[in-house]
Amino acid sequence: MATGVYELYSEGRAHLAAGEWLAAIPPLEVARDREPDKASIREALAVAYLRARRFADAEREAERHVDLDPHDDYGYYLLGRARLGLGRTALARGALKMACWLRPQDLNYRRALAAVTETDGGATMEKVDRTDAEWRAALTPEQYRILREKGTEAPWSGALNDVKEPGVFRCAGCGTELFRTDAKFESGSGWPSFYEPSLKGVVDYHDDVSHGMRRTEVTCASCGGHLGHVFPDGPQPTGLRYCINSCALAFDEEQPAG
Repeated sequence: MATGVYELYSEGRAHLAAGEWLAAIPPLEVARDREPDKASIREALAVAYLRARRFADAEREAERHVDLDPHDDYGYYLLGRARLGLGRTALARGALKMACWLRPQDLNYRRALAAVTETDGGATMEKVDRTDAEWRAALTPEQYRILREKGTEAPWSGALNDVKEPGVFRCAGCGTELFRTDAKFESGSGWPSFYEPSLKGVVDYHDDVSHGMRRTEVTCASCGGHLGHVFPDGPQPTGLRYCINSCALAFDEEQPAG
């Protein structure tokens, strides 16, 4: 650390050790501004924000922290805690799952994830567990590549991209209802896009740091099949865009009554 930054960082850490959350923030903010790419400073600042219940600030610092070090389990734990404070339960669960995956032996991470899972509510999902051989037999090669190997189909190539008829979009792997046509919109991305799932709890969220970028992966909550990603650039009422592979879905058109 540069001259003076270490002293500021040490001052902030001393306030944290004494439980003086608000007092820790000013020296850590100055240290961060002087060395914005120092992960340890951003981690300490995220802790201070979190303890002071400044959850939006904590989320921003934690996001920057895991961008600097995508394999830092504690950074994902802080991100999950911050998002939980903001009421973003699904995204909090995804961050906490990432922390548990990186450090499965940590009881604090596992307890935090269990608490989120127990209070999240929504649909109760029956888990589908198949061997790799069973998945290969049940799926086409392209479905297997996308659902089980996290592949992506080429844009504009999917059979469901232009579907506008009323109906239900189900997981192609296990048949779980995931989306409905009334939440589908034209995003111009080349993949079927929805602004929300049909029911709370039917999809799971995971931080994805592959390909040199940071995204939120969406999987089927029943079978774990990869569906696509969700982005914060969708229409109202949610502001989200669930960008989903056609090959990961099966469409059931609603039949007219009578």
